[in-house]
Amino acid sequence: EIAGLLAAADMLEACGKSEPANYLRETADCWNDQIERWTYVTDTEASAKVGVEGYYVRIAPPDDGGAASPKDGFVPIKNRPPADTDEPAEDIISPDALALVRFGLRAADDPRILNTVKAIDAELRCELPQGPLWYRYSGDGYGEHEDGSPFDGTGQGRPWPLLAGERAHYELAAGRKDRAAQLLETFERSAGVGGLLPEQVWD
Repeated sequence: EIAGLLAAADMLEACGKSEPANYLRETADCWNDQIERWTYVTDTEASAKVGVEGYYVRIAPPDDGGAASPKDGFVPIKNRPPADTDEPAEDIISPDALALVRFGLRAADDPRILNTVKAIDAELRCELPQGPLWYRYSGDGYGEHEDGSPFDGTGQGRPWPLLAGERAHYELAAGRKDRAAQLLETFERSAGVGGLLPEQVWD
């Protein structure tokens, strides 16, 4: 949304509407300044396990939940059994955080991004014959059941080839073209004989 506000501001500026353009830029700046307060957690069990100060969580709890930080609230997780839908926000790690780099909101070498990459790889990276792939987020319930029976509203999330492409975007932003090229090969090897990519792959 922040990048969208800035793009809209440029469009308004091009149309000669500087006042609403400035308003959108000021709003974007305000939201950008709040990203860490809303979504960066420190001193969690997961951060201690990985050996980092903290990481960006997948989604923050709603403001009306009385949570002053992501460490104080819970978020609902879809496709989980009815008695197991709400998880502490601080426990939900996701490659989604790398969008902050793709959209130009944080540098690829920002220490908080580097910490988050370590947390992502420790929690969500899966080594497969075609190369490394990633799960969508901690506790994802969208996929076949553990025994391979079909998804029926609940299940277990599997690695997504698309996320190898998103990680390659990050590696390019970090100046590591060789790693991005390796991930492109992983991406290609994840395709079927017809060249189509599956949504998820069996792990």
